[in-house]
Order: sequence, then C-alpha cells, then structure tokens
Amino acid sequence: MWANILFNWGVGGIALALMGFGLSFMSMTPQEFLNAKICFSAAALLLLVGSGKWIIYGQLPIKWQLILVVFVFGSVGASWVWVLHSVDSRQASLTKQRPEVDVKLFFSQMPRQYPLREYTLMIQNLNPVSALITDCRIEFNFINIIADVKSRLFLPTGGAMSVEGLEIYEQNQNITKPLYIEKPPETSMAKEFTFDIRQAEINGKSVNTNFLLFTCSRWPEKASFTANIIVDLSKKAKDQNVQTKPAMAGTYEGEYFYEIAGQRFSQTIHGSIPSD
Repeated sequence: MWANILFNWGVGGIALALMGFGLSFMSMTPQEFLNAKICFSAAALLLLVGSGKWIIYGQLPIKWQLILVVFVFGSVGASWVWVLHSVDSRQASLTKQRPEVDVKLFFSQMPRQYPLREYTLMIQNLNPVSALITDCRIEFNFINIIADVKSRLFLPTGGAMSVEGLEIYEQNQNITKPLYIEKPPETSMAKEFTFDIRQAEINGKSVNTNFLLFTCSRWPEKASFTANIIVDLSKKAKDQNVQTKPAMAGTYEGEYFYEIAGQRFSQTIHGSIPSD
C-alpha cells in the first residue's frame, strides 16, 4: 500500500516537474517548441502510467475501475491533445509574424575601371505581415579598402530617400512629368538609418577601412534598402594596416530584434562577401 502511494506521489512530482520544464521552454527566447512538446508528452505518459497502476492495484470493483479508466485516460488524453495543439498554434502564430531579413550582396553590372570594383547590396524584409523590426545591425568586413558607398531607402509608397537624409523623392503619378518629384528631406526617418565606412587614423589623416556598418532603429513596413559599394582592389586592408576584425574578413554578420505579444526576440544574419 505504502509502496503504491509513494510510487504515485513520485510519478506525480516528476510529471509536475516536466510540465514546469515545458512552460520554461515556452518562455525562452527563442522558444523551444519541440522540447516543450517532449516535456508535456512525457508528463502525460507518466500520469497515465501512474493512474493506470493505481487503478489496477487499488482493489476497486471492476465497475469503478472501468469508470476511472475512462475518466482518467479521457481527461489526460484530452488535456494532452489540447496542450500540443496550443503549442502548435503558438508556433504558427510566431512563424507568421516573424520578420525575415534578406541580405543579397553581389557584383554590380556597372563597369568600373581597375582597380575599382562595385558591389550591389540589397536588404529587405521578405515577410510583409511581420512584426516591426525595432533594431537591426549588420557589419560588412571586406577584404579590400572601401572607396565609396551610395545608399538609398525605397519606401512602400513608391518614393525613395537617401539614407543620409539629403533628399527624398515621391513617385509622380502624372506620366507627362518626371518620374520622381523632389520633396523636403525627411530627417526623422533618415536618423533611423546609418550606413557608414569606418575610418582609421594613419599619419594624422583619416582614411577608409574595409569595414561598413549598417544600422536601423525602426524598419519601415515593406521598405527596402539598396546600396552601391565601391572597393579598391589594389588596397587590401591588412596591407594598409587598417583591417577591422581580421578573422571576419570577407564576411558579414549581424542581428535584428522584434517583439511579438510583448516578448522580444532576436535573429542573427551572416554570410560571405563574393570575391574572385
């Protein structure tokens, strides 16, 4: 008798602990849905095993054993299915709202005379119904010195704006006039973006390095960022003693953040910069 009681208490305690672990996995950032399902499933199985042993060895009449089997197994089974469905629903909701920042960096079709080479950079959120990206930072570590960059933010309304905030354009609906008309600078949005070449001091002079930093404090819905990056093939950063993060040369990496249902999430970005 006491052995059965201790066994049932032990099984119940372990099941409660597993359910606690499952809830903890659901509260993590990012959430561990598979591990949560495993914990909830293991807890349900333990409850079924413990209840089944108690019913079988509880010396109850057959009638009551059958009633308890239907009640306990039905309740635990229904709860198990409901919990797994809730986890799946939560996962589907987060997946639907999760931003998908896409970075494309490739050689430009624009011809450049040696030693210059031009890259085209495109950054956009591929999920049009995602949660708002509140912070994004991407570091580009080229092998060669960066000679110049020209960047532009394309707005969902059909307009375009330089990241530096020098000019903003809105698409003109009258086809008899120029395609874009100039508007006053929108400095509030421009301040949310930066795209800068890191500089170094050499012999008292500021020179460009191989390092580009892109930041965005708030990504406009359905907007896309493009840039033309010109590098000097005759000047490798390590030879000029201005190399930033040598181990990351020829790559880019970054991270962006977003919030869903009051919970903050992050996602990393990384890739290689094309080279000959």
